[in-house]
Formats: sequence, C-alpha cells, structure tokens
Amino acid sequence: MKLKEFFSKHPVFTRKEMKQFLSRKGSGDQQTLEQTINYHLKAGNIAQVKRGLFYYIPPGREKENFPVDMMLVTGKMREDAVLAYHTAMDIRGYSHSAFHTYYFLTKKAKNIRTLDFRNSTIKPINQPGSLQKSNDEFYLVDDYDRKGLTIHVTSLERTVVDAVDRPDLCGGWEEIWRSFQGIGYLKGDELLEYVSKLENSTTAARVGFYLENRKENFGVKEQTLQKLENFLPKNPRYLDRNQKGGKLIKRWKLIVPNYVLHRGWEE
Repeated sequence: MKLKEFFSKHPVFTRKEMKQFLSRKGSGDQQTLEQTINYHLKAGNIAQVKRGLFYYIPPGREKENFPVDMMLVTGKMREDAVLAYHTAMDIRGYSHSAFHTYYFLTKKAKNIRTLDFRNSTIKPINQPGSLQKSNDEFYLVDDYDRKGLTIHVTSLERTVVDAVDRPDLCGGWEEIWRSFQGIGYLKGDELLEYVSKLENSTTAARVGFYLENRKENFGVKEQTLQKLENFLPKNPRYLDRNQKGGKLIKRWKLIVPNYVLHRGWEE
C-alpha cells in the first residue's frame, strides 16, 4: 500500500527519492531499498531508464508500449539538471517543431553520457563557465510543476538568450524566429543582467541584433538595446559558428548571413 502512494505521485523517480519515501515510512535502510527496487523491476511494475532512474508502469500496461514523460526523465537525469534550449522552448509552449532530442544543463557535462531512450536522445550541455565560476547556474531558472513533480527550467528570458546564443541546439534561426513569435513581453532588466553574467561579447551582439528585430513583438525598449551595446566586442563577429559571408550590422558589430537578415524561410 505504501508504494502505491509513492508510484501514484512519482511516474518518474530516482533511487534517492524512493529511499527518502521509505525512510519516512520507517524502512529506509539500504537493504530494504535494493530489495524493493529489484522486486518491482522483476514484477514489471517499474522499469529503468538508466542507473538510479526509473519509471512506473501501471497495472495492465506493458513496458514496451507505455508512454514515458520525456520532460520528467530529462529533468531527473541529474540533481542539478535544468531543461534548456529547445526543450525549454517546448515545455513552455513556444516550439514550432517537434524534437526528439532533449537538452539539459548541468555541471561537468563532458563527463556525462548522452542517453538514447525510447527513440529519443537526452543530451547534457555544460552550464556556462562564467555562471559556474560565480555559482549562478540557477540564475533565471524556474521551478516547474510537471505532473505534480518539480523540475527546473530556464525562464523565458534566459531561454531566449540561450537560444540566440546556441541556435544549433534550438533547430536553427527559422525555428527560433517562428517559435518565439507568440511572445508578448520580455523583461529587459533580466535580459541585461543575464547577458552581463555570461561575460560573452559575441552573445551580447547576437542578443542585441535579435531583440532589435523583434522589439515590437517583445516590448523591448530602446533603452535596453542601448545598454546592451556596452557588452559588445571590439571587432565584428559572425552570427553563426562556421559562417561564411554575410552583411555587417554596424550597430551590433555582427556579420549576419543574408538568409537570416532577409528571413529566407519566408520566401
């Protein structure tokens, strides 16, 4: 009876979460924990995503066909996992296209394997070095309720900045332009503060260019754009990595491909 209560509230759970639940019920020793997990794995009541991470299978359902919430799985990959980039766009209802790759931010992502699970890929991305240095990894990160469980997701303002900084993790510029067209307002002070914390002049240039082109859609003030100019690089940078050619946008010291500059996807 105890575990029915746990499973009903934890469709995806970690070994640590089950141990905490059993401890509150007076049986949280390691042996009981291992016996409980092994019993329910063999009984087909739960299945393993990876070591230490499981999902519940309701009675009468088969493991192979039971749908698993990939947002919860991604959000529980690590204790410090933060859903970001296109995954944050998606969970917030702003993605234009469906993706089968899920991204989460974490420390030391290079030491964590990319996981292929249920025809999807879950990919760790390193938290920006400047944020790790200042212990600001959770700046502009929201606690997000997903089926009664809390996972961490970048705020809308941080998601926009991250997307513009890494369009390769968001489906490219067309996906970004189309996905965010429904945003009615962005908080200028939070955008500025986050750009400042990133300590990356190229990112500032990309953000300035993008916000200037969408300022009426997002309610961005000219004052915010002027303050962004304080973070720009000394010399022009390319909008995209590995880019060839383009037009220099003098205000932002940014060389922009014609495809992006003229919204080639709208032709």
